[in-house]
Amino acid sequence: MVTYDIEGGIFIRFAMIGRPVLNGLAAKGQRRKRDPHCATLFAHDIVGALRRTLGFRRQGEPVDDAAVEEFLATVIWDIPVEDFVVLVGIDATPRDAMKRSVSKRWPSG
Repeated sequence: MVTYDIEGGIFIRFAMIGRPVLNGLAAKGQRRKRDPHCATLFAHDIVGALRRTLGFRRQGEPVDDAAVEEFLATVIWDIPVEDFVVLVGIDATPRDAMKRSVSKRWPSG
């Protein structure tokens, strides 16, 4: 059985996602409040990246990307704003530690 490093894939997406998306989730964008659309954009980015190497299934049945994106957007939105503030910070050490921490939180399901 082949295993995939989903945690590592999500960690990479945190490193690659555009600054405006993270700022929107950290309430550091132009509007200075959290933008739920940023969670949707981030979920779409993650699914697109992971889809290149694996398929999504629930109880053996294929799950379409829209359902996975909706699930991930909810999980992303539930990440505390304080964590996203660290993710948009200048200091790389706490930023990378937070990326790793958040990547490990993803529920399976």
